[in-house]
Amino acid sequence: MIQDKPNHDIARQVFGKPGFKVSPRRINFYHMSLDGGQLRVRHYLWHPGKPGDKDETINALGTIRARGSTEAGSANIDDALKALATIAHEDTDGKSPWLRTDSRDFQDAGGKYDGVLWKWRSYVAFMFDDPNWQIAAVNGNKSAIRFDADAGDHGNHSFFDGFDDIIDVGSGTTRRVACMLNHMRKNDGGARLEASDGVQHVKFDIHVDATLANNPKPLRIVIDPGGGNQGPPDGDD
Repeated sequence: MIQDKPNHDIARQVFGKPGFKVSPRRINFYHMSLDGGQLRVRHYLWHPGKPGDKDETINALGTIRARGSTEAGSANIDDALKALATIAHEDTDGKSPWLRTDSRDFQDAGGKYDGVLWKWRSYVAFMFDDPNWQIAAVNGNKSAIRFDADAGDHGNHSFFDGFDDIIDVGSGTTRRVACMLNHMRKNDGGARLEASDGVQHVKFDIHVDATLANNPKPLRIVIDPGGGNQGPPDGDD
């Protein structure tokens, strides 16, 4: 993911200190697919203790552990992403208990860049579930997700630590998942974003590679939703 502010290192130092959680408890997972030629987006939420957690894989994984972390009794983020990717891929009728029914599918609801709203520190992941379309690779200076520092209110203070995974969602079918960490920070100094600060609007692009007929070179497609961070209530993280 592209960063345009220096608080990335500050956030890493804070979250890496003893006594601080180094990994969020939530994953916001956005499953994109083509439905009759139209883009469909479904929002799945990993939240420990969520009502209806009937899936044994989810129950077994529990809380989340960051890459390189030595936290005990928690799941590696790669395992958690694989579980959510598989659930989303198999959820053809949209009835999974992990599906958020209030998702706005990246569409504006009348406000500025308010298609997606996050209220808690979390991992944010994207997958395009189609054999001929896939999220672009995170590779060097090339990014799957790019933030427009000029379009939002404050640039990007929160979204860093991006990586991607190639995940087997069943029977050898693989999909690329791009993931980043939403640190919920409000300024260059890495100050925590509180509910009283209001919504911090952001604008970002999702880069997708589409396979062309009779052409080995994919076509780069840009999906450009907006979103916003609103600090967690009651000091929750």
